[in-house]
Amino acid sequence: MSYMHFLFTRINVVLLLFILPALLVASFFVWQSHAPIARSGLGHNLGGHAWDAVFGWTSYNNCNSAYNSFILTDCYPPADPGWGMHATINSDASGITGGGIDGWMWHDALGWICIGQTCTANTAACGSGSRPADDVYGATDLTFGVPDANGWAELNGWGKICSWGDTSDIAWVSFNCVDVAAGCGLFDYSVYVNTNDFTLGHPTALGNVGYAWNGFSTDYGTGFIQFDPT
Repeated sequence: MSYMHFLFTRINVVLLLFILPALLVASFFVWQSHAPIARSGLGHNLGGHAWDAVFGWTSYNNCNSAYNSFILTDCYPPADPGWGMHATINSDASGITGGGIDGWMWHDALGWICIGQTCTANTAACGSGSRPADDVYGATDLTFGVPDANGWAELNGWGKICSWGDTSDIAWVSFNCVDVAAGCGLFDYSVYVNTNDFTLGHPTALGNVGYAWNGFSTDYGTGFIQFDPT
């Protein structure tokens, strides 16, 4: 064996045993640092992300932000570790009878999005808690009824993009087309909560993805907002 052949053999062994594994590990860490992580923070039982094609990602919980690392204590924004969405379950001897969702979502482009009763309780931050002009549901709460055999329960109600103030045709987010005066004829959309694992989506849609809507009768807004349980 020549000296050069021996040298190249040693180099290949070093690459195989040390350098390539190190590169793979580094690549994994980089990917994890940018991938959305579905994880609930203390006191909030909904973890995950929503997506709209106009403005991008929305986080349900400060401990599953796209800016997170996978360190459990690394919640974003770090100065406000308590925000998130929470589902309350009502039950009796027959099982779950319904419930509601409140709390906050965070959008890096749009800021705070209040959910359900949180909107009416925080008018200083999010403007008037009065119902949207198109509302036929009769409340700004975000509620659900009895779940199906797989734990899915359809949502009814609203959220609100706080930075867009009191303009009802812009700020409010509809979680179900049956709650607006126009109905579901043109845009048939809805979001469900799974009471088994506290994810948001849709039990029968492609990929179990549910859709909310922001924009109403104007040309301004996010359009469809996708809620993917995965």
